[in-house]
Amino acid sequence: MTQFESQFESQFDAVDPGEQKTSGLAIGSLVCSLICCVPVTTIPGILLGIAAMVSIGNNPARKGKGLAVAGILLGVIFTAGHVYVYPKLYEFAGETFELLMNGPNDALVAGFAGDPAEFRSNFYGTGAQAHDAEAQAFIDTLRSRYGEFQSCQFDEQAQPSSAFGQRSTVFPYILTFDNATVDADVQIIWVDERTGDKVFKFGWVIVHDADLGDLRYPAKKLGPGAAQPPVADPPASPESPAAPQPPPAPEPADTPSPTGDPEEGNGG
Repeated sequence: MTQFESQFESQFDAVDPGEQKTSGLAIGSLVCSLICCVPVTTIPGILLGIAAMVSIGNNPARKGKGLAVAGILLGVIFTAGHVYVYPKLYEFAGETFELLMNGPNDALVAGFAGDPAEFRSNFYGTGAQAHDAEAQAFIDTLRSRYGEFQSCQFDEQAQPSSAFGQRSTVFPYILTFDNATVDADVQIIWVDERTGDKVFKFGWVIVHDADLGDLRYPAKKLGPGAAQPPVADPPASPESPAAPQPPPAPEPADTPSPTGDPEEGNGG
């Protein structure tokens, strides 16, 4: 047994030649490997497990090979998981933070630069499938109202209108133009509701304007099941007016002839 092993085990137990003790190294290995949320502890868990196996050997005064093996296996599994999972988590967190902070800034920059296709590419669903003309009309209306686009900032004072944990969330932003600063709500779609695939794009943007009216991209369309506006009846053609029907003529009453029946007057 090395000096390190003897010193480490002395901190866990005092060996009694007449009593079998569990190896402190084995216990330490399992404990370190079980603290899997801290990546730096799983590697010592593997090393302590190996040291425990060596120190236990065939020593009848030591037990804990099962703990050592468990510590080694868990350490290997969790270390491999950290190597794969943690970079994915960091990437996911970084992408989420960037999308939240920037909002539709890149999309609006592309739109105001005259690239409606790039503007649409930041959206998902109807916003991505809309025609360039609709995207350009949205940009042109913003420009005519407020001037050139300057920046987009996450509104930390306002509260999101929908909670996290859903497949899409609506966040508030402040859009700054040359001539005005306006509030906007932006829907961020995290995953596709049908397939569950990662999306991380915008569903729609609503620019709030109490004076001139709100602007929405993509334009909200009536669905097939929505109530349609009533259609007025067409006016009657002046060339063929509906002619009134005259009332039926009364039947003449039967009256006696003053000269009697002509045939009877000629008879005889």
